[in-house]
Amino acid sequence: MTDETLVSLARQELPYRTEAFSELVRRYEPRVFRTCKRVLGDEEEARDAAQEVFLRVFRGLRGFEAKARFRTWLFRIVANVCSDRLSRRAPEEPYGDDPPELPSDPPGTPEHGEVFRAFSLLSPEDRTILSLRFVSELSLEEIAGSLEISLSAAKMRLYRALERFRERYRELEAKNPRQV
Repeated sequence: MTDETLVSLARQELPYRTEAFSELVRRYEPRVFRTCKRVLGDEEEARDAAQEVFLRVFRGLRGFEAKARFRTWLFRIVANVCSDRLSRRAPEEPYGDDPPELPSDPPGTPEHGEVFRAFSLLSPEDRTILSLRFVSELSLEEIAGSLEISLSAAKMRLYRALERFRERYRELEAKNPRQV
C-alpha cells in the first residue's frame, strides 16, 4: 500500500482507529529514529524525539493537505523536533564522546571511529542535512521540502556540509595518522 493510501485511510480512521497510522509508524520509525540519533547524538534522546515526531504526526495528520509527499512532511517534523531539542541544550553541551553507530556502518574498521568523530564535530545544521540525505535517504527535492528551502539551497547546504565533514575528517586523520 502506498504512503498516500495509508495517509488517506489514517485521516479517515483517526482518532478512533489506528491501523493505517500504525502501518505508517512501522514503515518509518526505524528511519526516523536513526535520523534523530545521528542528529542528536544520544540514543535515549533520539527515542524520545522519535516518539514526539509521531505524536505530532498523529495530531497533525487530519490537517495534512498533501501539498507535499507524506515522507517530506514527516521529515520536516523530524528536522523541527531535532532542531527544537538542540536549541534547548546548553551551548557548551557536546555532541558526545561516543558518537552513535548506524547499523549499516562497518564496525571494527580503523576509519569507523574517525568518521563518527568527524561527524560529531559538525554543526547541528550540517548533521541534520547529512542525516536526511544519507540516513533517511531523502532526495534533494525531499530535503528541500523538509527544510522548507529551495532546491538550489538544499544542494549548496549539502555540498558545504560534505566539505566541512571532509575537513574535520582530514584534521582527525592528521592528528592520528596511525589510527586512520
